[in-house]
Amino acid sequence: MMTDNYAILISKLDEFIRKYYKNRVIRGAIFFTALLAAFFLIITLTEFFARFDTGVRTAIFYSFLGINLFII
Repeated sequence: MMTDNYAILISKLDEFIRKYYKNRVIRGAIFFTALLAAFFLIITLTEFFARFDTGVRTAIFYSFLGINLFII
């Protein structure tokens, strides 16, 4: 009887822990996607309206890659 209650408690705790971390992973993926899209839109709109030359575009591109690698 005691071991049955303990096993039920452990299984419920295990289920809760799995659900908690699954939600954390999903939330992190959503935040990552949102940040990636936001940075992409900011850089794209800035380049569209400012019409930078090649050197500035190159710097923006590599900074965009660096920021994305930092986020990952």
